[in-house]
Amino acid sequence: MVVLGPAAGCTQDYSAAPNAKPIPMSGLPGQVLGGAGTITANLHLGSPGQQITVQLDSGSQKLMGIHQTCRNLGNCFMVQPAGQTTVALVPGTDIDQPQCQQQKEDISAALQGKCQMGSRSVFCDCGSREDCFSMILEAASKSVVPNQVCAVTRKMCGDPVDFHPEASSTFEPANFPSFAFAKPPGKQQVTVQCDRTHLCD
Repeated sequence: MVVLGPAAGCTQDYSAAPNAKPIPMSGLPGQVLGGAGTITANLHLGSPGQQITVQLDSGSQKLMGIHQTCRNLGNCFMVQPAGQTTVALVPGTDIDQPQCQQQKEDISAALQGKCQMGSRSVFCDCGSREDCFSMILEAASKSVVPNQVCAVTRKMCGDPVDFHPEASSTFEPANFPSFAFAKPPGKQQVTVQCDRTHLCD
C-alpha cells in the first residue's frame, strides 16, 4: 500500500461543488466485507474518468484504490506504528495457520539485520515511519507468497475495482513506488455468493 497523503496541490474542492450530484449507492450480499454485506458506490477517478466500485466505510475518511498488482497477505500480521520512527509487525488473527507461519519466517529472514526480532513481533527503527513502511513492503514483496489477488471475490462478481494511475493524465505522482509481489499466490478454489467459481493463479 502506498499512502499518497492529502492532495495539497488541488485548486478546487469538489466535496461541496454547487453542481454536485448525488451518487447512487447499492449493496449486494455477494459484495461482502462481513456476513451482512456492504454498501457500494460507483465513482469515476482520473482523466479520462475510470469507473471503479468503492465500498463505503463510515469508520474512515480515506479513499483507497486497488492497483491491478495488489495482492492480499491475509490476517497473518499487521504493520503498526510503534513510535515516531519505529514500526512493528505484530501477529494477526491467523498467525498460527501454516501459511502465516511461513510468511512470518520469510519476512523475518528478509528483515534480519535491519530490524529487531522479538518472540512474536518484529520492530523496525528507521529515519521515519514512512521509511520503515517502505522497507517492510519491499521485503514482503520480494520474499512473501501472498494469499490471493486483492478483492478477488468482488472481481469475480463483476465489480470494476482496479484503478490504473498510468492511464490518467492528471494523477500525481506520475511514478509512485511499486511493491508488486515477485511470487504469485498459490492456486486455490474460491466460491462467492454471486455463484461464480474462479481458479486464481
